[in-house]
Amino acid sequence: MCDISTISTIIQHHGIIYLDELQHELWAKHHKYATPSTLLRALQRLYVTQKVVSCAATERNEETRAIYMNCIAADVLDPNMLIFIDEAAKDKRMSTRQHGRLMKGVRCHVKRCFMRGTRF
Repeated sequence: MCDISTISTIIQHHGIIYLDELQHELWAKHHKYATPSTLLRALQRLYVTQKVVSCAATERNEETRAIYMNCIAADVLDPNMLIFIDEAAKDKRMSTRQHGRLMKGVRCHVKRCFMRGTRF
């Protein structure tokens, strides 16, 4: 069986990794083989749980965002006066993972570049 600390290190480094990818990395870098069921038991012993990944745009600028929020707060007396419209679309080139694994109590958060292009 693989060393638990090795699995823990890989999980902390990647965050978003499937069991078969974890299995492949253990074999490729450490020449250790473990079945997916063994890996799942090891993750349970490490208190690693599967979580939904939350995404934030890499283009996001916190300073610009704070300036905008302050301008809105100065101009709008009642927050009920605001209406937000979301322009949602799907880009077929963008395949993102919805779930990740991390230690219990730690959020699975990833920054991604939101691609622009032909949408449908």
